[in-house]
Amino acid sequence: MFKKLFNGAKVIFIGTVISKALAYLFTWLGTRLGPFEFGIYSLGFTIAAFVSANSLLGMDAAVTKFAGHYKVKNDSNKISAVITSVFKTSFVFSVFLAVLLFIFAPYVAHVCHGQAQLVAVIRLFAVSIPFSVATNLLTEVFRAYQQMDYYIFFRDVLDRTFRLLLLFVFHLIGYTLFGFVGAAVVSVVLTTLLILVVIKKKVFDFKIVSDRTVDKEIWSFSMPRFVSSWFLTIMVWFGTILIGIYLSPVEVGLYTSAVLLTTGFVVVSDSIFTPLYPMLIDDVANNKIDSFLSNSKKLYKVITLIFIIPILTIFLLSKEIMLVLFGREYLAAGAILFALSVKALFDTYSQVPRSILTATSNTKVEMYLNFVVSILFVALCVVLIPKYGMIGAAWSGLISSAIIFLVSHEIAFRRINYDRTAPS
Repeated sequence: MFKKLFNGAKVIFIGTVISKALAYLFTWLGTRLGPFEFGIYSLGFTIAAFVSANSLLGMDAAVTKFAGHYKVKNDSNKISAVITSVFKTSFVFSVFLAVLLFIFAPYVAHVCHGQAQLVAVIRLFAVSIPFSVATNLLTEVFRAYQQMDYYIFFRDVLDRTFRLLLLFVFHLIGYTLFGFVGAAVVSVVLTTLLILVVIKKKVFDFKIVSDRTVDKEIWSFSMPRFVSSWFLTIMVWFGTILIGIYLSPVEVGLYTSAVLLTTGFVVVSDSIFTPLYPMLIDDVANNKIDSFLSNSKKLYKVITLIFIIPILTIFLLSKEIMLVLFGREYLAAGAILFALSVKALFDTYSQVPRSILTATSNTKVEMYLNFVVSILFVALCVVLIPKYGMIGAAWSGLISSAIIFLVSHEIAFRRINYDRTAPS
């Protein structure tokens, strides 16, 4: 499995490095707007991302699981039924939520201490939500077919490239803040359309097929995962939103700049776990899950070795890093950079037990776990953010991520009767 994982990880690593570099450049250019306008952009983006993630209804993973399962069985009608099922539910729901967000944008902006600019930014991002959901669902088809080059290119690289090109165009026209928002929105639309064409011509020419059995399978799998992912998105996005509610767009801009630097750790996580999950689906379908479990301890050690030096560097030089990369305006964000980096380490660790739970259809376990930890996270944020500001948000995330890793690790391996010690 490790040889296959390494081959898949190479593609993901190269593609993810490119995509994160492009994303970093785009966001870094956004920081040049200053903490306030960058905070307005970040708030609008975060709110739309929160709505988009919940619009998926947990069905993105269902595409990978069931399309991958029926691919092994060579049942093309069932694969078409899977794609049809998730679109007629998740995509339609995303349109509904996008309309609601567009209508209630003034209220949302008022709660987040925003001005008229934030209302317009939220409404522009609302338009992108259905396309973002469609992109997430369609790229999972690439993942189900283990075509990781297509998956990473269309999920990340192409969208980021479009953003930069469109940003250049909007800059020539004279737009600043709205140039960034417009580039992000239009790039999602173009990417979705191109993905649809490539899947139909190069991967699988799916048809509209209704199958109640498939619908029931997907709903049974996705609903616990939807509830679970809803709680998880709280941990991912809600901290930024609460900073906007309790503090101001300036603090949102500072916090987002620190988060941006931890995206390098996502390269490691995506490189390992994006190809891992569909392999695990195949192992489960062929009753070979033990081949994965026997290598789990090695995965933990690899992750630790990759993370340890960057985390120590950030611990020693966090303020200097913020000063060099973003300037004096963002120097205050250095105080939270270390906590966010350690949080990223625990988030990456957590992908091992989460992959096991999802692939073995233990989505209800994930749901209960995410519910408890998200309640803890929100409680910590409500207590710590008003008192400690950004630092409170960062440490709330770190504590919650550490707990979710430790508990999910024990639960996953206990449920499959595999006894092992905690990673060292």
